[in-house]
Amino acid sequence: MYASSKQTVFFKYYFPFLFILGFGTSFLASGFVDTAPDGFKIAFAIVSVWLSIFFIQVPFRLKKITTLEKGILVKGRERKLIPYSDVESVAKFDLAGPWFMTIKYFDQKSGDTKKICFMPSQSQKRTMADDAITDFIKARMKEENPQYSKENHPSAMKNFMILMLLSMPFTISAFYFFIFG
Repeated sequence: MYASSKQTVFFKYYFPFLFILGFGTSFLASGFVDTAPDGFKIAFAIVSVWLSIFFIQVPFRLKKITTLEKGILVKGRERKLIPYSDVESVAKFDLAGPWFMTIKYFDQKSGDTKKICFMPSQSQKRTMADDAITDFIKARMKEENPQYSKENHPSAMKNFMILMLLSMPFTISAFYFFIFG
């Protein structure tokens, strides 16, 4: 069947740490702090905080998955099988890289709706269209769940627009301090 990308391990365990360490180190480097204009330092700090908000969340939701006939096998400390009938939606932030797909599902054990993320492989990605693994999951959802409705899936464009709107205050603040600071 299909499996999440091999890059998942890198983005789950190493990338957030390296990102935060890299930005923090470059910001605190003595030569940079002494010679950079104050506006640039503030803009750099704003962008670092904004990006860190997203990258700190990555390790908690990003999972390695494999699709099976019975459901989605989530690998990790605790392996579990999510039946396709429990999957509510599969969505992505389009035009964002790396692409993280979000699966929203009903957890039978806890009785809660939960989310996990995975990364499709590079060869499966298509801009503004579903990748192969997402197509497969949606087809299996239709077969297993008679109440499945395509309208329940979040819009990829809507997700992208929400991300852009949420980033506007940080972007405007960073540009202001960079240009006028």
